[in-house]
Amino acid sequence: MTRTRNKSCSNCGIIPAEKYMRKLADQNLYCNDCREALVNCSKKELKNLGHPYYLNFKKLKNENGRLKNNQRRNETQQLATIQKERDGLVAQLTDLQIALNKANKEIQDEREIHEDSLKIQDNWYHRLPPNDTNLKNILTDFAQKYLKLNWKNKVKKQRIKELENYLEIVNHLANFQLQELQQTNKLLQEQLTKIKQENITLKLDLEFVVKEKDEIKEDCRKVIQNHQQEFQLQELQQTSKLLQKQLTKLQQENISLKLDLEFVAKEKDEIKEDCQKVIQNHQEEILQLQQQIQQEELLPRTMTKLTFWKKC
Repeated sequence: MTRTRNKSCSNCGIIPAEKYMRKLADQNLYCNDCREALVNCSKKELKNLGHPYYLNFKKLKNENGRLKNNQRRNETQQLATIQKERDGLVAQLTDLQIALNKANKEIQDEREIHEDSLKIQDNWYHRLPPNDTNLKNILTDFAQKYLKLNWKNKVKKQRIKELENYLEIVNHLANFQLQELQQTNKLLQEQLTKIKQENITLKLDLEFVVKEKDEIKEDCRKVIQNHQQEFQLQELQQTSKLLQKQLTKLQQENISLKLDLEFVAKEKDEIKEDCQKVIQNHQEEILQLQQQIQQEELLPRTMTKLTFWKKC
């Protein structure tokens, strides 16, 4: 083979490709002279020759870069949606904590009201003696009333303790969920930093690719003038097959990612429904306690009215 520039092989009529395409030489596409040229020729000489293998190799690089950019854009969009959902869950947890604090305050107020009512009842018994003069009857009535009130108070105290324990459990669960959300925030931030760094590198690669486009265009013109179109079509078909395989793989990966995201959304909806059910149960129990307390406050008033009518 004559190793002057812009000349093809004397035996096979093919111009040698660049150094990075030595694998094709192993596939018996070149003759021995072309294989020697693959090792001995420089990059500049190969660019001036404008071989189609060199051009297709650059096109594959550009197309792979575009596919990677699209993947990373999709990942950034998915991360943004996950962060929005996380912010909504944090707001709901804060609302739950506020509701729990209100419930605790209401329980304390009910206790104070109950203690005040007991004091008022004691004073009422001291001021208004009963109509019956027999001490035994007086003591038995008083004992029965006192036992009833004491039993009701014990039941209420037990119920209050149960509610307090349940509130503690709910607080622990809320704190645990907050810790998990904080950990997920950290992981998402780390992923975002990595993606930003990768985007910076991609921008630099794109700038480099844009600079090389002009050189590739000139090489394409030379190739169109010097080589046949059939040889280029065969190579383009091979590259298209490879790209189709890569696209199928990427589509499968996207489908798996969508399924994972749907599973995460379902779990989030279930957690929301459980929290709402717990809040409704607490509210119903608090309303029942308030009604019982109001009924107990009405008892001494009815007793005073009965004694007044008896005297009359």
